[in-house]
Amino acid sequence: MGIPGAAYNMATGGAAFVAGALVGGTACAMADPVAEPDNPTAVSGIEGMSIVHFDFDSSKLKSNDLEKLNTLIGQLDQDSHIEIVGHACEIGTRAYNQKLSERRAEAVKKYLMSRGIPEESMTVKGEGEDHPVRGNDTEEMRQENRRAEIMLK
Repeated sequence: MGIPGAAYNMATGGAAFVAGALVGGTACAMADPVAEPDNPTAVSGIEGMSIVHFDFDSSKLKSNDLEKLNTLIGQLDQDSHIEIVGHACEIGTRAYNQKLSERRAEAVKKYLMSRGIPEESMTVKGEGEDHPVRGNDTEEMRQENRRAEIMLK
């Protein structure tokens, strides 16, 4: 129903406009896992947030992602705290993907430490395959899930 349904309701008697828009908006958010309300920074690309991607079964940072991390470093001040969260796609066992996501987060941490960021200003965790960006139905989706999210707090 969404916005067209809401517009129809407005044209035919009104009060259901808001309900139609809310139902439509909720349905759109539910259909699009990218718009997860508990993970808004993963898709917004806001300043102070960076996402790096990894090859299949790898925790090696790619050279094009190092520029993203260097830009993030430029946004730090002495009170900044960095949260690094590693992720994996669904290929492999849950236990293996958990460890892989942790290695990916650690790889980012090690790079940031090599650039002078103190270890105590970073938190690192792996979330395995539990929080895909868009699912795991295609190779393109799985590639997007092989990532680490780096957020300034």
